[in-house]
Amino acid sequence: MLHRSFLFYLLALRACNLSVVVAQTSGDIGPVNAAGSSVDLGNGSWNVTGSGSDIWGYTDSFHFLHFNKSNDLSVTVFSENFEQTYSWAKAGLQIRESLDKKAAHASLFITGHQYAAMQWRSVFGQSSSSSHTVLYTHNAWLRLTKEGNKFTSYYKTGDDLVYTKLNEEIIEFSGTNFYVGIPVTSHVNGQLATFTCSNFEILDDVYHLPVRDVGETGRAIEVVKADGITTIKAAGTGIGGTTDSFGYVNKKFSGDINVTAHLYLLAEENLDSKGGLMIRASGSADTPHVSLLTNPRAGGLTMFYRESAGGETLSKTAGVWDRNMELMMTTTGNSVTCYYKHKSFADWYELGTATIDMGTDFQVGVAVTSASYGRHATLQISDISVDGVPIDWSADS
Repeated sequence: MLHRSFLFYLLALRACNLSVVVAQTSGDIGPVNAAGSSVDLGNGSWNVTGSGSDIWGYTDSFHFLHFNKSNDLSVTVFSENFEQTYSWAKAGLQIRESLDKKAAHASLFITGHQYAAMQWRSVFGQSSSSSHTVLYTHNAWLRLTKEGNKFTSYYKTGDDLVYTKLNEEIIEFSGTNFYVGIPVTSHVNGQLATFTCSNFEILDDVYHLPVRDVGETGRAIEVVKADGITTIKAAGTGIGGTTDSFGYVNKKFSGDINVTAHLYLLAEENLDSKGGLMIRASGSADTPHVSLLTNPRAGGLTMFYRESAGGETLSKTAGVWDRNMELMMTTTGNSVTCYYKHKSFADWYELGTATIDMGTDFQVGVAVTSASYGRHATLQISDISVDGVPIDWSADS
């Protein structure tokens, strides 16, 4: 059964700086015993209700709020609430080859038992497959991308500073046109489940995770933020020599800037673990950089810097405190100066200046290395700001 009510919804596609009217349809797919519906709450918020037996196996049965598309894209939504009565009820995002109940698709769901699940059907009429993880909440960001025949899913919850990649699959659609939107299935045909969401957005560009691990680290970086403190767990073999291996939460900036942060504590893996602020030319392992890092082996803070790609790393150390420190780095042209002070002190102390050409745009952020391949060290840091403004990591994370 296919029940349709045609509306028009204005999507602001930021990638091309155009506002484009996209045809939107809300309808039931497959055999559904209670008609679903969708209500536009404005500003990317929707209330979508659906019944149906499942989106799984060889055929699907659900309600689908969908938009016609024909290009590579990223689609994002925040799950505000999911009212349902079955553990495998599903709602979230879907990119679907056609409106046939057997169509190939890639979907990213919030489920009744609080999983994030990427599920897909690679070929028309074929059985479905799944990859999932436990979130312990229905409040989560979901993001699904299409890049040619590659479909990639991402998620993050309220405490996560950055997206986590869930899965990536190759799915061949038979034509150039397809459908993108919000699916809901109650998993109990005849009963309705209701998905309330916000920040629903379709962009005509493909999201990729920013570089978070520089070099071969052996274990992916983990980043959470709670009670104003950012906790970063990262591996890697070290920051030094001619190449680096570490975790890096970063964002691009340009021009003269002032970077500050409060460093609470580094729970090191060994004496060569390090963590703190970094300004870096790129995500390459051998790129120029200046870093202000707590350094257990030196018993204080060290300014590390590499003046040219592939060059040796130089350093200057202040044998002072290694926790509860205020860090500051300033750029003026090609010069980067590092300062520090204890939280309880008023005066800043200059550690050193390096003159390095890092290009027009450069990366600014927090670097952590355990100096032990595949094993994490943990850094706690807060108040990470540029020119007095807290860095908005969510803008490209």
